[in-house]
Amino acid sequence: MIKANDIRVGNFIIDPECPLIISTVEEIQNDGFIVTNYNDHLTNKRAEPKPLTKDVLESNFKAKRHEVGEGESYTEYFDLGKLTVCDWGDGLIMSNSFAHGIRIKLESVHQLQNLYYSITGDELECVW
Repeated sequence: MIKANDIRVGNFIIDPECPLIISTVEEIQNDGFIVTNYNDHLTNKRAEPKPLTKDVLESNFKAKRHEVGEGESYTEYFDLGKLTVCDWGDGLIMSNSFAHGIRIKLESVHQLQNLYYSITGDELECVW
Protein backbone atom coordinates (compact mmCIF):
# COMPACT_ATOMS: atom_id res chain seq x y z
CA MET A 1 0.00 0.00 0.00
CA ILE A 2 1.15 3.54 -0.75
CA LYS A 3 2.03 5.66 2.24
CA ALA A 4 0.76 9.24 2.17
CA ASN A 5 4.29 10.67 2.09
CA ASP A 6 5.78 8.21 -0.45
CA ILE A 7 6.99 9.64 -3.73
CA ARG A 8 5.53 7.81 -6.71
CA VAL A 9 5.37 8.33 -10.47
CA GLY A 10 3.02 11.19 -11.29
CA ASN A 11 3.61 13.13 -8.05
CA PHE A 12 4.49 16.82 -8.18
CA ILE A 13 7.67 17.82 -6.37
CA ILE A 14 10.06 20.76 -6.15
CA ASP A 15 13.84 20.90 -6.13
CA PRO A 16 14.94 23.07 -3.19
CA GLU A 17 17.71 24.50 -5.38
CA CYS A 18 15.09 25.67 -7.95
CA PRO A 19 11.90 26.14 -5.88
CA LEU A 20 10.01 27.94 -8.64
CA ILE A 21 10.06 24.85 -10.87
CA ILE A 22 7.43 22.22 -10.20
CA SER A 23 8.40 18.83 -11.64
CA THR A 24 6.43 15.67 -12.27
CA VAL A 25 8.05 12.39 -11.19
CA GLU A 26 8.40 10.17 -14.27
CA GLU A 27 10.66 7.41 -12.94
CA ILE A 28 12.13 6.27 -9.65
CA GLN A 29 15.35 4.40 -10.26
CA ASN A 30 16.73 1.56 -8.14
CA ASP A 31 19.62 3.76 -6.96
CA GLY A 32 17.15 6.22 -5.36
CA PHE A 33 17.38 8.87 -8.05
CA ILE A 34 14.18 10.44 -9.38
CA VAL A 35 13.76 11.35 -13.05
CA THR A 36 11.32 14.22 -13.63
CA ASN A 37 9.70 15.76 -16.69
CA TYR A 38 12.56 18.30 -16.71
CA ASN A 39 15.03 15.39 -17.07
CA ASP A 40 16.58 16.27 -13.74
CA HIS A 41 18.03 13.53 -11.63
CA LEU A 42 17.14 14.33 -8.04
CA THR A 43 17.96 12.25 -5.02
CA ASN A 44 15.12 11.51 -2.60
CA LYS A 45 16.92 13.75 -0.10
CA ARG A 46 16.73 16.74 -2.47
CA ALA A 47 13.16 16.24 -3.67
CA GLU A 48 10.70 18.22 -1.57
CA PRO A 49 6.92 18.15 -1.58
CA LYS A 50 4.96 21.01 -3.14
CA PRO A 51 2.90 22.59 -0.32
CA LEU A 52 -0.87 22.25 -0.67
CA THR A 53 -2.82 25.50 -0.45
CA LYS A 54 -6.40 26.58 -1.12
CA ASP A 55 -5.18 28.37 -4.23
CA VAL A 56 -3.56 25.16 -5.53
CA LEU A 57 -6.82 23.26 -4.93
CA GLU A 58 -8.83 25.79 -6.95
CA SER A 59 -6.29 26.61 -9.66
CA ASN A 60 -4.48 23.34 -10.26
CA PHE A 61 -6.92 20.66 -9.14
CA LYS A 62 -9.97 22.62 -10.38
CA ALA A 63 -11.73 21.92 -7.07
CA LYS A 64 -15.03 23.73 -6.62
CA ARG A 65 -14.91 26.05 -3.59
CA HIS A 66 -17.96 26.28 -1.31
CA GLU A 67 -18.66 28.30 1.84
CA VAL A 68 -20.90 27.12 4.67
CA GLY A 69 -22.03 28.85 7.89
CA GLU A 70 -21.18 32.18 9.47
CA GLY A 71 -18.91 33.50 12.20
CA GLU A 72 -17.22 30.74 14.21
CA SER A 73 -19.10 28.03 12.30
CA TYR A 74 -17.84 29.34 8.91
CA THR A 75 -16.13 26.65 6.84
CA GLU A 76 -14.67 26.50 3.35
CA TYR A 77 -14.63 23.22 1.52
CA PHE A 78 -13.34 22.13 -1.86
CA ASP A 79 -15.16 19.46 -3.85
CA LEU A 80 -12.83 16.99 -5.59
CA GLY A 81 -15.64 14.73 -6.79
CA LYS A 82 -15.23 11.60 -4.66
CA LEU A 83 -13.67 13.38 -1.66
CA THR A 84 -13.77 16.78 -0.02
CA VAL A 85 -11.00 18.97 1.37
CA CYS A 86 -12.15 21.24 4.20
CA ASP A 87 -10.58 24.21 5.93
CA TRP A 88 -11.87 24.47 9.50
CA GLY A 89 -9.27 27.11 10.34
CA ASP A 90 -6.46 24.77 11.39
CA GLY A 91 -5.28 23.62 7.98
CA LEU A 92 -6.63 21.56 5.11
CA ILE A 93 -8.33 18.27 5.99
CA MET A 94 -9.35 15.52 3.55
CA SER A 95 -12.74 14.12 4.37
CA ASN A 96 -15.34 11.82 2.88
CA SER A 97 -18.05 13.17 5.17
CA PHE A 98 -18.74 16.28 7.26
CA ALA A 99 -20.09 14.37 10.25
CA HIS A 100 -18.17 11.07 10.36
CA GLY A 101 -15.59 9.17 8.40
CA ILE A 102 -12.09 9.85 7.17
CA ARG A 103 -10.34 13.04 8.29
CA ILE A 104 -6.70 13.44 7.32
CA LYS A 105 -4.60 16.63 7.65
CA LEU A 106 -3.04 17.54 4.30
CA GLU A 107 0.27 19.32 3.87
CA SER A 108 1.52 18.58 0.35
CA VAL A 109 0.27 18.06 -3.19
CA HIS A 110 1.74 14.57 -3.49
CA GLN A 111 0.19 13.56 -0.14
CA LEU A 112 -3.23 14.54 -1.56
CA GLN A 113 -2.47 12.69 -4.79
CA ASN A 114 -1.42 9.51 -2.95
CA LEU A 115 -4.33 9.51 -0.49
CA TYR A 116 -6.88 10.19 -3.22
CA TYR A 117 -5.46 7.31 -5.28
CA SER A 118 -5.33 4.94 -2.28
CA ILE A 119 -8.90 5.70 -1.23
CA THR A 120 -10.65 5.97 -4.62
CA GLY A 121 -8.42 3.96 -6.96
CA ASP A 122 -8.39 6.93 -9.37
CA GLU A 123 -5.69 9.45 -10.21
CA LEU A 124 -6.48 13.02 -9.21
CA GLU A 125 -6.32 15.33 -12.24
CA CYS A 126 -3.99 18.29 -11.81
CA VAL A 127 -2.82 20.99 -14.22
CA TRP A 128 0.27 23.21 -13.70
